[in-house]
Amino acid sequence: MKKKVLFDPKTLSLDLEVEDGRRWNLNLKKKFSPVSIFKPIDRYRLEVSLICDLKCRYCVVHMNRINRDQKLMSREVAEEILKRFNNEVGKRGSLMMIGGEPLLNWRVVKYIIENCKGETMLFTNAYKLDEEKINFLSRYRNMVLTSLDGYKLKHNEDRFYPDVKNRFRQVCKNIKQAAKKCRVGISCVVHQKNVKDLVSIADFFVKELDVKSLSFAYPHFTVEKTDTNDFPMEKYTAGICKLLKFAKKENVYIDQIGKIIRAILNREANFSACKVGISQRTFYPDGTETLCTKLDTLSNYSINNFLKILPVCNYKCQSCIAVNLCGGGCPWDAAIFPNEIGVDRRICFHYQTLVSFLIKDIEAELQTVKSENEALSIIKKKYLPLVLPSWKV
Repeated sequence: MKKKVLFDPKTLSLDLEVEDGRRWNLNLKKKFSPVSIFKPIDRYRLEVSLICDLKCRYCVVHMNRINRDQKLMSREVAEEILKRFNNEVGKRGSLMMIGGEPLLNWRVVKYIIENCKGETMLFTNAYKLDEEKINFLSRYRNMVLTSLDGYKLKHNEDRFYPDVKNRFRQVCKNIKQAAKKCRVGISCVVHQKNVKDLVSIADFFVKELDVKSLSFAYPHFTVEKTDTNDFPMEKYTAGICKLLKFAKKENVYIDQIGKIIRAILNREANFSACKVGISQRTFYPDGTETLCTKLDTLSNYSINNFLKILPVCNYKCQSCIAVNLCGGGCPWDAAIFPNEIGVDRRICFHYQTLVSFLIKDIEAELQTVKSENEALSIIKKKYLPLVLPSWKV
């Protein structure tokens, strides 16, 4: 008799049906406890720089002309925000520095990292990530999140134009050096020029750059016409599915896969894909607080616009296999090009396909098990290493 995995999307219960209709539960946490959408604030997002040394052709800041009079956060503004963070969040949360390019405001970045009571994260293009900065970031255990679109120059044309060859070489060198001393993750923006090569790109990141925490994200929509607005979601979804085999073989964390497996195994619903207005505060360089820098370009947008499209609140989502897993996608993308459900038009196909694929993969791994303990052992061996990054340092 073929064993069958039964998955309940409402409760995230994962069971293996065996002989005589018996079921073995595969969740590592047995109890599903729905939680409130709103959580205590646990992250601050600081736009410490709205200028950049690159002009990526799909960048939401560059292409959507996000414009503020103050481009760099001052030390004084950083002090005020950091004081607020340390009092409100402190050790139980994280502070992310982003932009633009934060390294162009290094003096303020250093001050924040030196004085922050919580975890700090730096999202950088790594172009100016030199040895001095790497040593500093390593000393303070700062997490470095960086970006690269593949191993070919063609993969990175939209990122490093016009000096693609030299910029690509420099960024690869900097990422590899940082990975020796820091916790480093790479986010690859997937587009028409690299969508067919995701497994090879992952192999390059792991084998050549020595990074084992990866993300393969599709690009945000831009108001101005860009090629990435016509994103090939079916090809992307097929590529993410292929990455599962690679992740299992190499014990690599891939965000788009790991977060779904983690939610299922631990029965932790992902009610919101975005922290905007829920558990995150976002600040412009001048200290002004906002929901989201992208959403600010839309007139009359409010948090209620976002809440009503979340699957947990949206009656159109209740029969979906990913109702407790997709989180509704990005509110910006939903607002620019929504589908009839109200969310980003690309995510319904993607999450329904990916979740179904993951369930079938688990089912295939468990066909020869003889006991419930053996089934759980395989789950822990094959899938548990995929749910959180495994840092080398």
